[in-house]
Amino acid sequence: MRGAKRVSRLRDLVQGAFRSRGNGEGFGSAIRQIGDGVHGLHSCDRYQMGLPSGDRVTISAARDFERLPVRLEHERKGADGLFQTVSDTQLLDVRIGADEKLFEKPKGYAPVKSYAELGK
Repeated sequence: MRGAKRVSRLRDLVQGAFRSRGNGEGFGSAIRQIGDGVHGLHSCDRYQMGLPSGDRVTISAARDFERLPVRLEHERKGADGLFQTVSDTQLLDVRIGADEKLFEKPKGYAPVKSYAELGK
């Protein structure tokens, strides 16, 4: 059960956007569920987040890893009005059993209250 606890902690660190109290809106974003999908061997819930810049991020959250984001696709509208991929981040070899120290907040960590604070 120790491995499941680690996955849960990682999910909590990475997944603040999915929590009902935040839902990404603190950064001027809106998140909505857009359906189901598969990434690698994982059945996923898929979400789309619209950013204040007009970009969009599609998030695949693995159900078997308590909705851990396993794929983030960042897209931006081109001059032709169509979305083009800017980045595509994928977790392909997810395993349970990371060192506990991985989940400690780094020295100097401080939460931010707005998107603008990230640049400071």
